[in-house]
Amino acid sequence: ELNEPFLWIPSLEGPVHGPDYRDLDWLLSGWTSVDGALPIPSLGWETTLAFLVMPVLLVLGQSFTMSTLTPEPDKETMSAEELDQFEKSQRILKFLPLLIGFFSLQVPAGLTIYWFTTNLYTLGQSLSVKAYYNANPPEIELPDYWDALDDLEAMTPEEQREAAKAGLAKGPNWEDLKVEARFHPVVERSAMRESSASWQRVADIDPSQREIAAELQEWVTGKPAANGATEEPSVEATAATSA
Repeated sequence: ELNEPFLWIPSLEGPVHGPDYRDLDWLLSGWTSVDGALPIPSLGWETTLAFLVMPVLLVLGQSFTMSTLTPEPDKETMSAEELDQFEKSQRILKFLPLLIGFFSLQVPAGLTIYWFTTNLYTLGQSLSVKAYYNANPPEIELPDYWDALDDLEAMTPEEQREAAKAGLAKGPNWEDLKVEARFHPVVERSAMRESSASWQRVADIDPSQREIAAELQEWVTGKPAANGATEEPSVEATAATSA
């Protein structure tokens, strides 16, 4: 049991620890009045007010945190529908602190203190991070294609390809690729076969040893061989076989 007092709170376990004080009964039930005087709650005014302080502080702190940490909307870039949805969500969120305060009336005071201190820690941490980045703004280098993202149709295929690598936009479509390929320069390259090692090995073979079996001539030369005859293949055909 947590019967120890904390600051002005009579008990960390109260006011819902007793068998007769469940949920909001400690606040709504057991009121008495004597000779027409002001009604007295079941726990007495002093104890009841002491337990009510933390829920009130929690509601105020939660409201301040939400109003401070909620970013301002960019109304110039938002459509009318988006702005309307944002305003509706903000009106709904205004009741969230009251809902949290209502829950805090039905739990031990120790849990309410935990919620309040957690809220203060979150607020302090967020404000510290904001203050740090305001004092030390990060330097961000935007890629060359960044300004072209507003108009994807005007982007060149190369810009679209770079944007696609970064996951920011689609890559070039098929029509763009065909146009690029149509004007792409063709690089002239010399044949590598004559300078290859396999070509040189065939060139060094004695012509008398270049005969191949008749059953392989059609595969090498692409022409059917004569019956029982062998044909000396060309150097090119033999080089292709060796390669």
